[in-house]
Amino acid sequence: MNKLLQIIAILTLSFQIFGQGIEVKTPGSVICGAPSISTRPGIIDYNKVEKSTKEYKTIKEEGVKKGSARYAILQSKMKTRIKLATQLVAQDENVDCVVRKGEVRKSSYELKDLTDKVIEYLEDVNVTEVGSG
Repeated sequence: MNKLLQIIAILTLSFQIFGQGIEVKTPGSVICGAPSISTRPGIIDYNKVEKSTKEYKTIKEEGVKKGSARYAILQSKMKTRIKLATQLVAQDENVDCVVRKGEVRKSSYELKDLTDKVIEYLEDVNVTEVGSG
């Protein structure tokens, strides 16, 4: 009986050590955090978030051409603001890693969808650079 309890304890410990984290399809799909050690993962629908930004709307409304300097600047600002807003929402929601929706290959944990909160944050707060808001 004692050996059985030892085996169970070892298996339980092994699961706790090796069972942590999430597996993502591509490293570029990680918005923030470290998937390999995540225990409170979240996701965002990146396309939906992107389309909600003022930069995306400017590109569409003004017909800013892909490949132009203005397009590159707007894209860069948009990506920076999305990343910062995602980091701030993740912190508020106690989420330790955020990945693009559909890019999690394997997870032992429930994925918290932060899409709407990130969109709200982008609309309500002047998120322009690290440390501002």
